[in-house]
Amino acid sequence: MFSLAGLFDGWKNPNGDYVYTFSIITCEPNELWAEVHNRMPVIMPREGYEVWLDTEVSDPDSLKPLLRPYPADEMTYIAYDRYVNKAGNKDQNQIKPTTPPMMKELAQHPRCFRSFGSFISEK
Repeated sequence: MFSLAGLFDGWKNPNGDYVYTFSIITCEPNELWAEVHNRMPVIMPREGYEVWLDTEVSDPDSLKPLLRPYPADEMTYIAYDRYVNKAGNKDQNQIKPTTPPMMKELAQHPRCFRSFGSFISEK
Protein backbone atom coordinates (compact mmCIF):
# COMPACT_ATOMS: atom_id res chain seq x y z
CA MET A 1 0.00 0.00 0.00
CA PHE A 2 1.19 3.52 -0.68
CA SER A 3 0.02 7.12 -0.26
CA LEU A 4 -0.06 9.86 -2.86
CA ALA A 5 0.68 13.50 -2.09
CA GLY A 6 -2.39 15.62 -2.57
CA LEU A 7 -4.21 18.77 -1.55
CA PHE A 8 -7.73 18.91 -0.15
CA ASP A 9 -9.98 21.89 0.45
CA GLY A 10 -13.57 22.82 1.01
CA TRP A 11 -15.10 26.05 -0.26
CA LYS A 12 -18.44 27.68 -0.91
CA ASN A 13 -19.42 28.11 -4.55
CA PRO A 14 -21.41 31.14 -5.85
CA ASN A 15 -24.68 29.25 -5.23
CA GLY A 16 -23.78 28.91 -1.56
CA ASP A 17 -23.14 25.16 -1.76
CA TYR A 18 -20.12 23.77 0.07
CA VAL A 19 -17.83 21.91 -2.35
CA TYR A 20 -14.99 19.56 -1.43
CA THR A 21 -12.13 19.36 -3.91
CA PHE A 22 -8.78 17.63 -4.07
CA SER A 23 -5.86 17.21 -6.40
CA ILE A 24 -3.05 14.69 -6.69
CA ILE A 25 0.38 16.28 -7.01
CA THR A 26 2.57 15.04 -9.85
CA CYS A 27 6.29 15.20 -10.53
CA GLU A 28 8.70 14.06 -13.22
CA PRO A 29 8.61 10.27 -13.63
CA ASN A 30 11.20 7.82 -12.38
CA GLU A 31 12.93 5.50 -14.87
CA LEU A 32 10.21 2.84 -14.67
CA TRP A 33 7.28 5.17 -15.24
CA ALA A 34 9.08 7.40 -17.79
CA GLU A 35 8.51 4.69 -20.39
CA VAL A 36 4.77 5.26 -20.00
CA HIS A 37 4.20 8.93 -19.20
CA ASN A 38 6.02 12.24 -18.75
CA ARG A 39 4.83 12.64 -15.14
CA MET A 40 3.73 10.50 -12.21
CA PRO A 41 1.92 11.03 -8.92
CA VAL A 42 4.14 11.88 -5.97
CA ILE A 43 4.22 8.70 -3.90
CA MET A 44 4.80 9.88 -0.36
CA PRO A 45 7.48 7.97 1.55
CA ARG A 46 6.37 6.88 5.03
CA GLU A 47 8.91 9.17 6.66
CA GLY A 48 7.20 12.13 4.95
CA TYR A 49 3.67 11.50 6.25
CA GLU A 50 4.03 13.49 9.47
CA VAL A 51 5.42 16.68 7.94
CA TRP A 52 3.08 16.52 4.91
CA LEU A 53 0.00 16.22 7.11
CA ASP A 54 1.14 18.79 9.70
CA THR A 55 -1.26 21.74 9.34
CA GLU A 56 1.23 23.98 11.20
CA VAL A 57 3.83 23.65 8.41
CA SER A 58 3.39 26.66 6.13
CA ASP A 59 6.84 27.02 4.55
CA PRO A 60 6.71 25.49 1.03
CA ASP A 61 10.49 25.01 1.05
CA SER A 62 10.15 22.51 3.89
CA LEU A 63 7.75 20.42 1.78
CA LYS A 64 9.49 20.60 -1.62
CA PRO A 65 11.98 17.80 -0.79
CA LEU A 66 9.02 15.42 -0.49
CA LEU A 67 7.82 16.19 -4.04
CA ARG A 68 10.16 13.88 -5.90
CA PRO A 69 9.82 10.70 -7.94
CA TYR A 70 9.54 7.52 -5.91
CA PRO A 71 12.65 5.35 -6.43
CA ALA A 72 12.12 3.02 -9.39
CA ASP A 73 14.11 0.25 -7.73
CA GLU A 74 11.52 0.16 -4.93
CA MET A 75 8.64 -0.36 -7.37
CA THR A 76 7.35 -2.96 -9.75
CA TYR A 77 4.40 -3.00 -12.09
CA ILE A 78 1.80 -5.66 -12.55
CA ALA A 79 -0.21 -5.79 -15.75
CA TYR A 80 -3.82 -6.92 -15.68
CA ASP A 81 -5.99 -8.02 -18.57
CA ARG A 82 -8.77 -5.68 -19.73
CA TYR A 83 -11.08 -8.24 -18.16
CA VAL A 84 -10.83 -6.17 -14.94
CA ASN A 85 -12.51 -3.20 -16.66
CA LYS A 86 -15.92 -4.90 -16.82
CA ALA A 87 -17.84 -4.46 -13.56
CA GLY A 88 -19.83 -7.64 -14.18
CA ASN A 89 -16.72 -9.83 -13.98
CA LYS A 90 -16.57 -11.01 -10.36
CA ASP A 91 -14.35 -14.09 -10.35
CA GLN A 92 -10.72 -14.92 -9.58
CA ASN A 93 -9.63 -13.73 -13.03
CA GLN A 94 -10.07 -10.18 -11.68
CA ILE A 95 -6.87 -10.53 -9.64
CA LYS A 96 -4.92 -12.74 -12.04
CA PRO A 97 -1.97 -10.85 -13.54
CA THR A 98 -1.43 -11.26 -17.24
CA THR A 99 1.89 -11.69 -18.98
CA PRO A 100 3.32 -8.21 -18.67
CA PRO A 101 3.80 -6.49 -22.01
CA MET A 102 6.58 -4.01 -22.48
CA MET A 103 5.82 -0.65 -20.88
CA LYS A 104 5.92 1.17 -24.22
CA GLU A 105 3.30 -1.26 -25.55
CA LEU A 106 1.11 -0.52 -22.51
CA ALA A 107 1.43 3.20 -23.20
CA GLN A 108 -0.26 2.67 -26.56
CA HIS A 109 -3.39 1.47 -24.75
CA PRO A 110 -4.57 4.43 -22.64
CA ARG A 111 -7.71 2.56 -21.50
CA CYS A 112 -5.41 0.34 -19.47
CA PHE A 113 -4.33 3.27 -17.33
CA ARG A 114 -7.54 4.01 -15.45
CA SER A 115 -5.85 3.03 -12.20
CA PHE A 116 -2.23 3.89 -11.50
CA GLY A 117 -2.32 1.37 -8.66
CA SER A 118 -3.15 -1.45 -11.07
CA PHE A 119 0.29 -1.18 -12.58
CA ILE A 120 2.64 -0.38 -9.76
CA SER A 121 2.96 -1.33 -6.15
CA GLU A 122 5.38 -0.68 -3.37
CA LYS A 123 7.71 -3.68 -2.92
